[in-house]
Amino acid sequence: MKISTITFQESLNYGALLQAHALQRVLAGMGHDAEIINYHSKAKEAFYQSKLDKSKSLANNINILLSFGLRRRRTQIAASFLKSHLALTARVFAVKEDLEAYARTRDCIICGSDQIWNVVKTKNDATYFLDFVHDIHKKIAYAPSFGIATIPEQAWAFYQKHLASFSKISVREASGASLLRDLLGRSAPVVLDPCMLLTADQWDTVAQPTPVHTPYIFLYYVNDAKPLVDYAKALSAQTGMKVIFRARTIHDLRDGFKNVNLSVPQFVDTIKNASYVITNSFHGTVFSILYQKKFISFAGQRKTFDTSSRVVDLLNDLGLQARLYTGDRQALFAEWDHAQVESILAEKRQASLQFLTEAIQSGADAGKA
Repeated sequence: MKISTITFQESLNYGALLQAHALQRVLAGMGHDAEIINYHSKAKEAFYQSKLDKSKSLANNINILLSFGLRRRRTQIAASFLKSHLALTARVFAVKEDLEAYARTRDCIICGSDQIWNVVKTKNDATYFLDFVHDIHKKIAYAPSFGIATIPEQAWAFYQKHLASFSKISVREASGASLLRDLLGRSAPVVLDPCMLLTADQWDTVAQPTPVHTPYIFLYYVNDAKPLVDYAKALSAQTGMKVIFRARTIHDLRDGFKNVNLSVPQFVDTIKNASYVITNSFHGTVFSILYQKKFISFAGQRKTFDTSSRVVDLLNDLGLQARLYTGDRQALFAEWDHAQVESILAEKRQASLQFLTEAIQSGADAGKA
């Protein structure tokens, strides 16, 4: 079957790129002609733009200016992975009418995964709810994340309108299933993030050698860096290991850690070979679990639109609540039951693949009727 996915493939983010690759790889492994819609969201493009802002402080604008080289490198890294590991549509889509015409040529369109249903990030872009697909039987939601634990009141009507059009829908987090019940009174299975549909052995075929000698501590954060930085400094002093990380801005270099411009495949390998992983990233947590690392995950500490429920739900689902940082600095050193977690993952992987297979087949059968 001709199947297309729509996700955050244009992100300058390791996790977004890896989950896009994973879902496409799984679909191709099922024998489908799978491609990713090369859709460029205005909201996502604006999120990754780095412009001088008169409303911000001089120090902030200097940081933006001096960080241009780091941002350009991130863009190059993402572009390289897009070219080597993702089968994108030859056409870049930005107009709804073009997407509608394209959808009519495909047997199935899948939205997911990542935070594509976080309207705070997408600015209410209904494209990620497949509003351009008019045949309901072609629409599948696989593991999209709302990203937030509560829906802003002003967004309820938007969600209700666009979610009601799906015949086959799943979500990535238990909190997402709860939100769906609140919005529509409808239940949905909680399935694995696409990255977890692949085993560590399968990810080894993507990984490329990390340009850092072991042993090391890998620090990977996406926001609220200070608590993680303080923890990494204390752990480094305790173990004598160096800390490596990927700097987002020039300000990040002040902490004295070794900045490494990791490619996406090197990111996978860096987690695989780390002695310890300190992260507040959902996908940083995912790969730490897949590679059975000693890791600690920090929940986000934002006052508004907190996205930490993604990490908390994942750890709860796998019985790894102890890996969530609660102030106990020794928790990182505790062993966890790899065999038990692998058993849970195998069961969830089977159920997730079954949902995907049945949803695709159901759409195909309906199309023939």
